[in-house]
Amino acid sequence: MAIDLKVAEGKETAAQAQTLVGEVLFEPTNICVEAEVKAVIERTVVRWGRLDILFNNAGVVLVKRLEQTTEAEWDSLMTVNLKAVFLVASTQSRTCDRQGAGRS
Repeated sequence: MAIDLKVAEGKETAAQAQTLVGEVLFEPTNICVEAEVKAVIERTVVRWGRLDILFNNAGVVLVKRLEQTTEAEWDSLMTVNLKAVFLVASTQSRTCDRQGAGRS
């Protein structure tokens, strides 16, 4: 399962991965929202029966001088680069614990 907010880029990533590993589905998902993370992981388990691997590769870059950065920009950066990674990893870890394997 490939997930991203950017639909075109997410579909392209899924298509490229599919040439290497077989079936890969894409679902638009906001990984900064816990409910969306839980839902997509649940759909992954329903589709394939389990979850064994997580490639948690979310991140954004803000190329700006610190004194020019707004609080909203900083919050957005931290939400994607820290909170989202935590939400996905912790949800995946709980799922793997229930399975008894595939733990991160």
